[in-house]
Amino acid sequence: MSKRLLLVVLFGLGCAPDTTAGRGPTVIADTGDTGADEVCEVTITSTDPSDGAFDVYYRDAIRFELSAPDPTATVVAPFAGTQTTSEDGLTVTFTPDDPLDPATDYEVTLDYCHGTPTIGFSTSDLGLPLEDGVSLEDRVYGIDLAGGHFMDGAGVGETLSTFFARSVLMKVSREEGATIDILASVTDDSDEQDYCKRTAELDGIDFSEAPFVSFGLDEFEFGAYLATVTLYDLAIEGTFSPDATELGGVRFATTVDAQDISAALGAVSTEVICELAEDLGTSCGPCPVGDTDTCLTVTAEQIEGLQVSIELDAITEANTDPRCEEDEG
Repeated sequence: MSKRLLLVVLFGLGCAPDTTAGRGPTVIADTGDTGADEVCEVTITSTDPSDGAFDVYYRDAIRFELSAPDPTATVVAPFAGTQTTSEDGLTVTFTPDDPLDPATDYEVTLDYCHGTPTIGFSTSDLGLPLEDGVSLEDRVYGIDLAGGHFMDGAGVGETLSTFFARSVLMKVSREEGATIDILASVTDDSDEQDYCKRTAELDGIDFSEAPFVSFGLDEFEFGAYLATVTLYDLAIEGTFSPDATELGGVRFATTVDAQDISAALGAVSTEVICELAEDLGTSCGPCPVGDTDTCLTVTAEQIEGLQVSIELDAITEANTDPRCEEDEG
């Protein structure tokens, strides 16, 4: 198998862009001209959010994708933020210093060599306070990690997304004042709790920024094709909807071992995976566990977690629950 074909198979080159409602690419009609003798041929190929989007997450950054680099490109927004440009110069990102107001209209302009096009969008109701009388306690949410828009380690993330056939289950087991307790697990092939996996119990999580929450897990296991992929230092954040039926705007960051990916694929060596990752601008580095340099960092955003009708039970040790034997039998 050629190296190019391996890249396509393993890392999802040429994947179609995300076209979720209000999230798909949009081409902005450029206005004005440079006022100079030289003609500017740079165009905006897409934006995130798209022009006219009505469900933008209040903690998201704004991005402009360009057809060619333009070092003069400057984002003009009615709120303070930090502008960054990708190494290839094709992505201009503007990250608000503070979360935007939910359920609010905004306009953001890119002042660049071809003109000053503007996109308008509205934030969703995520970020509004929980409705009176609404409690999070005992609610269980299913978080589909495969449904995210992968950022750092995008090529590796696209590959791992094929392994994420199961969802993370998150139960708010206690809500008291400015803290909550969370019980986390993973689904089985029937979209129920996997009774063979140990659950993670996180007590006293800071909820002072309610309805926003963030938490982390040192290790979290996913069943893949031929082996188990362990997610190290898994950090998850999101915002509960006012009616508490959704955990929206979910983002996650994690570290995965190329050795796990190799075992799951069953045919490609760890060395080849690290070489291919480097071709995509991602490098293997030190692992949180052990003394190998075979780990990769993956981050994703724009993930939706919905409330599910699943009873989530605490399991302190893997492969010990009687229901695990029933599932395997």
